[in-house]
Amino acid sequence: MVQILVHIRPADRPGAPHFELLECRKETSIGEIKAMARLTQSELVFMGERCLDERCLCDYGISEDFVSQVAGFVVNPDRPGKRFVDGVLVSY
Repeated sequence: MVQILVHIRPADRPGAPHFELLECRKETSIGEIKAMARLTQSELVFMGERCLDERCLCDYGISEDFVSQVAGFVVNPDRPGKRFVDGVLVSY
């Protein structure tokens, strides 16, 4: 099992920005993670890479050894071709 932090912004789900700690297997798909965080319409970004729903954590190199360092996901807005950079919405 691995634990990941998902940073949730108010634009993604009402309320103040916060982090959710999720416990997953490294075989857990990105789609399952989004469902756990109730963010099915948003995309997840890991280390600058947009994550595909059908891929799993291990496809992004996340294993117990890696996560023992630091790992987290950022939720991007539900706007194709846009992402947050230093808190500002910009085009890819």
